[in-house]
Amino acid sequence: MLKLKLPPVGKFRRGRGSLWPLYAKAALSGAHFLSQFASGPEFIDWVRVFDADDRKRAALPVLLSQEIDGFGFALACDFVKELGFLNFAKPDVHVKAVVKGLEFSSKTANNYAVFKVVVRIAAQCGKTPMFHGGTALPEYGPLAPTEDELDAVRDVPARTRQAPAPTAATRSRGSRC
Repeated sequence: MLKLKLPPVGKFRRGRGSLWPLYAKAALSGAHFLSQFASGPEFIDWVRVFDADDRKRAALPVLLSQEIDGFGFALACDFVKELGFLNFAKPDVHVKAVVKGLEFSSKTANNYAVFKVVVRIAAQCGKTPMFHGGTALPEYGPLAPTEDELDAVRDVPARTRQAPAPTAATRSRGSRC
């Protein structure tokens, strides 16, 4: 249908690995989903309902991933975060590796479970899941939370780990959480 209404200039690849049909399908389904809102502010108000309630927050990326083709849970989180809703952390491969590596979740945890862990860590630290341009997950190096701080959000017994001693340059960066 798209090919008939908007004839491509070059080849219209439809085979395995072709990105244009996937992109077009995502754009059209996203536009269709957004068309149910009378305006951008109405959509933002709708997102605020999810953002305001910790119990509803994770439902929004699930809903968006079902409504918009090509939107998985992580991309939906990133989309909402980029709209300015900092309570939505994208559970990308790096975040998942840290959460699973620190045993905050099972090794087989899905994006939803990792999202919930990141939100819990942020709440324990008194932060939003997205701050300093990254996530509330522990940083490597002198600003990484202590084992006691990690135990506040972990459901497994503490392991011994020594944090590196802070240097003069890193002491001025602020709190450890």
